[in-house]
Amino acid sequence: MAPCRRWLTASLTLGLFALVVVASSGSAAEPNDDLLLKNTGWGRFKPGAWQQVRVTVESLDSKGNVTGTTTTDRITTLVGVNPQSVTLELDVTAEVAGKRFDAPLQFITQGCHGEPSGQMTQVRELDPTPSTIEGRTIVCRVREFQISDKDQRRRVVVYYNSDVAPVVLRRRCEASSQDGVKKTVQTDFDVISLNSPQKVLKQVLPAAVVRTVQKTDSASITTTSSIVTEVPGGIVSSTSQERDSEGRLVRRTSLELVGWGLNVEDSDRRTHERRRDARRSRRNK
Repeated sequence: MAPCRRWLTASLTLGLFALVVVASSGSAAEPNDDLLLKNTGWGRFKPGAWQQVRVTVESLDSKGNVTGTTTTDRITTLVGVNPQSVTLELDVTAEVAGKRFDAPLQFITQGCHGEPSGQMTQVRELDPTPSTIEGRTIVCRVREFQISDKDQRRRVVVYYNSDVAPVVLRRRCEASSQDGVKKTVQTDFDVISLNSPQKVLKQVLPAAVVRTVQKTDSASITTTSSIVTEVPGGIVSSTSQERDSEGRLVRRTSLELVGWGLNVEDSDRRTHERRRDARRSRRNK
């Protein structure tokens, strides 16, 4: 895989994770898609909200030595909020081997479970299940979502307690071939801390700490992230390790928040607009 393709794939993967990860809420409403959407990193905000993150990816050889480093600057802007989905604009620039690459602007529309807009979803209620966080046992309602398209189907099981922030305490997603024979990806999301102090730029805010483990036949990726509800996108920092099928560490990734705002009038956001316009002008020449 070419270097520029690797950095773009890593950056967009983290961007999609930021969309579907659940942030805190004090709502006591019954858990449903509307509640879930409002508790994603973006569904609670109005169009114009944005965040800027820096993602650093280190590739390692068989001896654990760093063989390459890629730094990606990503600005994500909320451009639309619908009853069961949000639309985001992704503006990605990366530095690979001393050279800068601009990815084409991308727009994605996804529902509260990460599904593209319009996919078929079936829902059923499962038995209540306890979840333990920091020694505290919390009884959760459990719902299963079956999401299908022409290529694959996904089974998403979500563990809710609408009286505890964050509302979603656990989530398992299993993606498989459409016939269900071959499992392609399994992702487990667990809240491991409910209220931890987290430095966000110049202030300290309460954060939920979550662990996400993604497994395929050839690799596994473990990510620990801090989620702050006041920040669009939710994730303010994260670290991840990717291991191959033999358990060898092959890649390390870190993400840090470098800017955010609630509307396009923020000064940092205007800088982004100028950068985006300049990129469009260069492409049109």
